[in-house]
Amino acid sequence: MELPALGRRGGGWVVAQSVVLVAIAVLSVVGSRWPSDARAILAVIAAVLVVAGVVLFLAGVRALGPALTPYPSPREGASLRSEGVYGSVRHPIYGGLLLAAFGWSLATSPWALGGAVALLILFELKSRHEEALLERRHPGYVEYRERVHHRFIPWIRGSRVVARLAIVLAVGLIAVSTVALIFVHDQAEHGWADFGHAATVPVIAIVVALALAGAAVWVLARRR
Repeated sequence: MELPALGRRGGGWVVAQSVVLVAIAVLSVVGSRWPSDARAILAVIAAVLVVAGVVLFLAGVRALGPALTPYPSPREGASLRSEGVYGSVRHPIYGGLLLAAFGWSLATSPWALGGAVALLILFELKSRHEEALLERRHPGYVEYRERVHHRFIPWIRGSRVVARLAIVLAVGLIAVSTVALIFVHDQAEHGWADFGHAATVPVIAIVVALALAGAAVWVLARRR
């Protein structure tokens, strides 16, 4: 299936990307906080993801040099980059942003995690459209894609492994959140009002997990 261009150079993709990134920032401020008992471990995981994301992002920017563009359409006259970090991963800038987005959401709010999932779906679509354009521009791109299997993150082959891990994570999150809801209900001392306040985080976690699982199933249903 051919994805829409969304403009001569793909400006619509850039607008959508900007909207999602802003949404993640806003949700991290206005959204509910993670449970206090989990914040310490989440902060450690978040720091690792953000640092790794920044390193991967900067490596991609440096490797592209003057060929860097926010649009999916490659710059006129730009050569195919296959050296540096591009010898290990096809879209390191997207991968870096994804790592940073997921890390930021773990450090701030489960609401922002939903935005990070949306960013993953958007980059999955945008990268496929971008690769179709690169195939037309560079005859050697097909061979490059067959040689470099990792789409966003080095050492994670394509999108299918990520999708399977996401499904496992989503199932685990739903199970834990359901148990938490049962516990909160049993411990509620002031009826449904008390329960509704205490159940906010588990309910949000279940919604995010369902979104994550849906995105993962969608990725698995598509060809590489």
